[in-house]
Amino acid sequence: MILISSENDSNLIYLKIIGKLTDTDFKEIIPAFEQKLDSFNELNIFVDLIELEGWEWRAAWDDFAFGIKYWKNLKKISILGDKRWIKLSVTVSHKLIPAEVRFFYSFRKKEALDWLNC
Repeated sequence: MILISSENDSNLIYLKIIGKLTDTDFKEIIPAFEQKLDSFNELNIFVDLIELEGWEWRAAWDDFAFGIKYWKNLKKISILGDKRWIKLSVTVSHKLIPAEVRFFYSFRKKEALDWLNC
């Protein structure tokens, strides 16, 4: 399951993923993202992966395709999590897209949000 929220006057999109990320879940991100792009050229994304339990291969492909399509619109991505494999994934993805991508442990949530807003 994926929860998506944002504020009208901000370029920030909040994503919280609970359980296993599916292809269907991932496709819910696209309309929210494109709606924000109507108002902002560059977006910041806060992704809460604390409750992530994994993802379907199709969702992983969707994530890759999303990054390719929108790479020029991504300014900062803040990833919140507690699992080492997520931190490793962030390290790898940081090399693949021009956006600034940072990993924060769950106890540093405020710092993760502050970083996006500076």
